[in-house]
Amino acid sequence: NRDPSPPQRNSKIPDGSSLPISQSISLKEQVSFVDHTHTVTSVAFSADGKILASGGMDTDVYLWETATTKRIRKISTPMTGINCVAFGPMGQPMAIGSRDLKIHLWDGKHLSLRFLGGHKDGTNALAFAYTAPLLASGSEDGTIKLWDLDTQIERRSFGGSAGRIFSLAFSPED
Repeated sequence: NRDPSPPQRNSKIPDGSSLPISQSISLKEQVSFVDHTHTVTSVAFSADGKILASGGMDTDVYLWETATTKRIRKISTPMTGINCVAFGPMGQPMAIGSRDLKIHLWDGKHLSLRFLGGHKDGTNALAFAYTAPLLASGSEDGTIKLWDLDTQIERRSFGGSAGRIFSLAFSPED
């Protein structure tokens, strides 16, 4: 919540005019999702916003109902620490990336319904395309891979990054 009358100061912009800038914004925690026994490393909302997934170093993924904050499922995984979770668009599986060399796809009934493998180090970032059955994965090994979810085949690999990949996103017009 914002203070209704925060202290103001002016900042000059290139045309010489001034803009008031708030010096403080107060944020208040609304909800806590607790159950993990170690660090939470990733959270993601389902496409309809009704479910929140959280993954962490305890190797578990929890699914939460956002309206009530009730835990609706605990997914215990065989992975060595969860680095990232991502929900696909409606009808696509949830993807889970970890320090192991596989991306696990979960359809709501079966963990690791399918595996995608090809990185030489852990997966840190996942992103689903909006309009096609594609998943992008980014790794500690500095590569980004584009996966065809229908065939489970790597379509393309982008390599040569000077460092680890921590974030990926598709444009809504992908």
